[in-house]
Amino acid sequence: MTLFAFQNSEVVKLSLLFTKVTLPVSLLIVLVYFLGMLTGGIFLT
Repeated sequence: MTLFAFQNSEVVKLSLLFTKVTLPVSLLIVLVYFLGMLTGGIFLT
């Protein structure tokens, strides 16, 4: 996990509606993964 975070440490800017967030690519990938798990779990139950 540390190697993944180190290799994907480039910062990206995310704009959604009126909000702008700057975060590393690795954190964005992990957040999208967990959001997918959450929404997938809700729809399957």
